[in-house]
Amino acid sequence: RTITFGNGFIVKFGTYNTGTTINQETVNFSNYGGDFPNDCFAVTLIYRGTLSGRTSNITLASKSASNFQFRPPTTAHANQDFDFIAIGY
Repeated sequence: RTITFGNGFIVKFGTYNTGTTINQETVNFSNYGGDFPNDCFAVTLIYRGTLSGRTSNITLASKSASNFQFRPPTTAHANQDFDFIAIGY
């Protein structure tokens, strides 16, 4: 989902499932309403598994206007859901 504010800021949010692997994951914004036109400032991730609500175990590897990459916690299992919020313009 995407929310665009009058001042140009954009917030994207959704849930991503790791599938069968828990290696470094890439989430494409094109799957969540399209890329950011300019830049992505921040991404917050929340693991919905047994560590629900704890973001300290998730490492954001990189972010761009089109995607972000993260490393799930080592205690994650395959087919786990992660919620994300990305802010940009």
